[in-house]
Amino acid sequence: MHEVRCIVLDSIELFQSLVEFYRFRRQTLPAGQVDSITLTEDETAVTARFAIRDDYGAVTIIDIGETELAAMVMRYLMERKVPLASHMQKQLIVVEDQLTLVLHDAAQPFRHRLGLRPDAGAKTP
Repeated sequence: MHEVRCIVLDSIELFQSLVEFYRFRRQTLPAGQVDSITLTEDETAVTARFAIRDDYGAVTIIDIGETELAAMVMRYLMERKVPLASHMQKQLIVVEDQLTLVLHDAAQPFRHRLGLRPDAGAKTP
C-alpha cells in the first residue's frame, strides 16, 4: 500500500506564493496586476509564466523554472503550517491548469498522466 497526497494551488495562491517568495528574497516584482498565469508541463519539468500588466498596458513576463517553483510552493505551504511529511517524495504536476504538489511514499516516480495516454498502464509481454 502506498500513500499519495495532492495539494492543489489555484491561481490566486500561486501568485501569492510568487509575491511572498520575491519578498523573502528581497527581489522586486514589476508594478501592475496579473494578466495571466500559464503552467507548462513536459516530460522533464513544470514551469510557470506570469504575465503582469502595468497601468499603461505594458506586459512584463516572469518565467519560473521548476526548482524555483517548488521552492515557492513549499515556502507558501510551510508559512501556512500545512503539514508536509519530510520522508515523502515531492513532485509538481499540472492538473486541469492548476499547479499540484504530489506527496507520495513510493520508491518510483508518481505516474500522473495515467489514463491520459492510450498506452498508460499497459504491460509489455
